[in-house]
Amino acid sequence: MSTIQISKRQSNVIKGIACLLIVAHHFCARLMGKGSEDLIINFIGVRGGGIGVTIFFFLSAWGLSESQSKNNYPFGIFVRRRLSKVYVPLVITNIVYYLFLLIYRKISFNLSSFVLNALNIDYIDGVLWFCNTILIFYLIFYVSFLPKTKWLKVLICFVSTIIYSVLSTIIFPDSPFYVYSIVGFPFGMMCSLYKENMLKITHWGSWSIIALLFFFVGAMVLPEYRNHFLMNSYCFILLVVLVAIIQRIGFSNKLMVLPFIGIYSYEIYLIHNKVLDPLGDAGYSNWYPLAFLTIVIPLSILLNKLIKVILK
Repeated sequence: MSTIQISKRQSNVIKGIACLLIVAHHFCARLMGKGSEDLIINFIGVRGGGIGVTIFFFLSAWGLSESQSKNNYPFGIFVRRRLSKVYVPLVITNIVYYLFLLIYRKISFNLSSFVLNALNIDYIDGVLWFCNTILIFYLIFYVSFLPKTKWLKVLICFVSTIIYSVLSTIIFPDSPFYVYSIVGFPFGMMCSLYKENMLKITHWGSWSIIALLFFFVGAMVLPEYRNHFLMNSYCFILLVVLVAIIQRIGFSNKLMVLPFIGIYSYEIYLIHNKVLDPLGDAGYSNWYPLAFLTIVIPLSILLNKLIKVILK
């Protein structure tokens, strides 16, 4: 195989894995907070979310690049397509969750907080930072894709990612995870644009060495942000391994549950913590795997169908 290829089925399998990693991360983090720890719980509770989000950034950039290369959507259509897929279900789930908390008297009604929570300006669910971040990167992607030259597209995306990292670190100093995984986005765009060349060992090795050298120098020059650089270098290595694996193995039909999870991965992301938090606060964290199967997945499927009806 001379070019990088990621089929729809492969993408859904990988999304399924990433989705389960993120869900397991929040579940394990809660278990750690309750004092239940072992090697697996600690690893997933600390690293699982970052790995899962990195994969989502990578697949988002890959999919956007493949689609935009074929269709060249104008800005209006591009924004409408992205907002319909990300923002509409986000607002709906935020409103429903706000009403749930209101009914159970976890919060008191305030119009300004309701609007801010519904629009995800003020997080009613702390894990939803990713939704705002991916919307920012959609805009970065569109601007990056305006030039016709491939290297200039990648350069704009890379520089914009650095600018985002700096601004995010300054504005949200207590939320370093905002930038721990973003290497996946420019890497996903680069893999799509240079898929004919990336698998050549000379190109693959050169890009990898340059990227890792950048992270290493950054960690040395800015020691106060060392974890940011090291986590992104760690995620970059995982992505390189992931792309290599995708090109060399097929996916067995025995993995059917993973593409199924992958299809509804965004809806699961929006809903999973809204079930985990109340369950955990009530002291039933250990029951979450059952709740995930019986509540989160059915609600995610329902939300997916509802959004399709609304957007028709």
